[in-house]
Amino acid sequence: MKKIIILPILLVFILLLGAGCISNSIKTTITHPTQEEWLEVYITHGITEVTDLWEQRIAIRTGIFKQDKEIVITLSSANGQSPLGASQKTSYEKSVKSIVQEIIKNYDWVKNYKIIVQFI
Repeated sequence: MKKIIILPILLVFILLLGAGCISNSIKTTITHPTQEEWLEVYITHGITEVTDLWEQRIAIRTGIFKQDKEIVITLSSANGQSPLGASQKTSYEKSVKSIVQEIIKNYDWVKNYKIIVQFI
């Protein structure tokens, strides 16, 4: 008789314990991008909107370095494009720097960051 009563109680206990373990393993966390990550995407998008209309396509890599207070934009000829001349590179760098300055002027926390645009 004791075995019959203990068995259902033991079964319920095991099911509750198992359900608790499963629910703990399924928990998800929501993460949001940092200001720097969001601004990297926003700057890259802003540059791409303009440069996609240019005759020579370029590849863009944006990096924001909070410790150094720098925004670094690296440009290169897109895959399959011929290399640019020195004057074209300088022109592209100036244009991209202007685009970045226009984007960041609305954000107080990044206004004093140094903007570095390099063409490789």
